[in-house]
Amino acid sequence: MQVFSLKSMMSGLNNQRMGLVGLIAYAARQRAKAVLPSEVVDFSPGKDRKPSDYGRLNFQDVFDQDILLNSAASDFITTDEPTDVLGLDKCFAEGAAILTEARTQDTPVHKLARQTLLALEPSADLRQQANEIANWLPNGTSALQLRIEHDWQEYLIRKFGSTEVENGKEFLSVSAAKIAKKIALSDERPDTIWGCCDEGDLTVSLDDIRGDFDQYGLKILFKTDLPEALKYPEKRLRRAFLEFAVCRNLSGYIGLSRSSFSQVLWLDNIWRERESHHFVYNTPAAAITKR
Repeated sequence: MQVFSLKSMMSGLNNQRMGLVGLIAYAARQRAKAVLPSEVVDFSPGKDRKPSDYGRLNFQDVFDQDILLNSAASDFITTDEPTDVLGLDKCFAEGAAILTEARTQDTPVHKLARQTLLALEPSADLRQQANEIANWLPNGTSALQLRIEHDWQEYLIRKFGSTEVENGKEFLSVSAAKIAKKIALSDERPDTIWGCCDEGDLTVSLDDIRGDFDQYGLKILFKTDLPEALKYPEKRLRRAFLEFAVCRNLSGYIGLSRSSFSQVLWLDNIWRERESHHFVYNTPAAAITKR
């Protein structure tokens, strides 16, 4: 029997998750098995970085392997030696495609993809911390994916030639004030906002962002506001999964349709049949659009 493994996991959290879904779904389609990676890459964006520049974490330090091995995916997981190695690009493309299809299709492999994604849970300690952070935040808090970091600005310039895009199809901005205004004018204005961003890669200060939101009567809280006992872990991949779990625990989420973080969180929200409200703000209209 063929046994597939992943060559590398050189990407962000949810790309890695979709790659794992793709690996298992591909194995199922081939009537084969898959080997879980023993390590995952502590990936962070940056210029001229090489694979050797990134740290590695044990799989169990990020994912709850017991949950995965007690899910439908376990039928296609083995500890045997791999016979074939697949690249993350192939597995990610497979996972992204089948998860998109799984929104409307219900074949056995699409069910498997949904169940596998939901079984790729954060480690138990991360889930516990996410619960504690969500309980610490005021009732009515919505998470906001505040994409204004340096790496996001570089992406926008490469893609559009500008960091400010507003046309008939899309509204994109790295101005915290413009994003705050859009949220303030919407029908989905939250009481408090949990600001999700890479605070170490910002081009403006947190105090400036607070001021931008305050002028529209919006209170925004950041990781630096947490008490010491709830501070985020050092490793970036663990931080990302903790952020995902915090966002999932809140009553609302405002994100970007261009983000795999937002897309996967939305799928998680739908397939768990949660009542959390999920919106995107990168639309040209004043109102936030429900997805």
